[in-house]
Amino acid sequence: MMRRALPTARLPDAWLAERGLASAEADARRRRYGANDIIETPPAALWDVARDTAKDPMLWFLVGTSVLYAAVGQRVEALTLLAAILPLAGMDVYLHRRTQASTEGLVSRLAVSARVVRDGASYLVPARDVVAGDLALFVPGEPFPADGIIVAGAELQADESTLTGEAYPVAKRVLTDGATLHLQQATHEASRAGGPRYNSEEIFVEHEHWGFAGTRLLTGSATLRVAFTGGETVYGEIVRSASLGARARTPLQGAIASLVTVLITVASVLCLIMAWARLRQGYGWVDALVSAVILATAALPEEFPVVFTFFL
Repeated sequence: MMRRALPTARLPDAWLAERGLASAEADARRRRYGANDIIETPPAALWDVARDTAKDPMLWFLVGTSVLYAAVGQRVEALTLLAAILPLAGMDVYLHRRTQASTEGLVSRLAVSARVVRDGASYLVPARDVVAGDLALFVPGEPFPADGIIVAGAELQADESTLTGEAYPVAKRVLTDGATLHLQQATHEASRAGGPRYNSEEIFVEHEHWGFAGTRLLTGSATLRVAFTGGETVYGEIVRSASLGARARTPLQGAIASLVTVLITVASVLCLIMAWARLRQGYGWVDALVSAVILATAALPEEFPVVFTFFL
């Protein structure tokens, strides 16, 4: 079970009461804490795909070799090498599109709208407009648009499989005044006893009192006091960690890169030896260069990235 700090400083006074925000206060909080954009989905620009693809040095090697073949009049070989670039570029486009589709799948699990109490009345607003401190109302089947504390409701259960992978419903309980005072007292006593010195504006609330973005209410009607929005939600933190992790190399990718580096070094030395030997035999520099390129085309592991990706 997860225990999380509740920053009471960003909540309105008497935040356990079932009283919503004023519209002006909600606008001020949106400017201060930002919109409830849990996942940013940048458009899949063709330029971004081309820029990432152009970072592969093997593509430039094939282009350079093709230009060299064309310069010496071997057009068939030049066109063959250019054609070999298409599978590499196609693989990059495919992987980019798959990543985009995964992000869109994550977005589809989030709430599109939410019912919040503003100026003493309930309004249906876009989930993006939900702010910290909002009082949100939910009926069975509705997803939570942000992370917050359950301040009213009975016989509550939530589906949290998107966060934990656990298929069973999770029981939820209302956080009462007594529970809050107990938490504040326990935090104060821990600090006095030499334990962790928590911020006086934070209390630690058990998992059963939280409603999380990306999860949905299964039974009962619940009232949620929003505490975290956007990337500060648990769902947003998971997505951000996954995005950053996708950019970092795995140990297997590092090992493949090291192997490719060694093979390129050895092949480059052999190509230089080949060119030097052809020159020593009395051939011209064009013949020596073409011979070296032919050896490089066969010896350099330009197909490793494609084979590695396809195999996995």
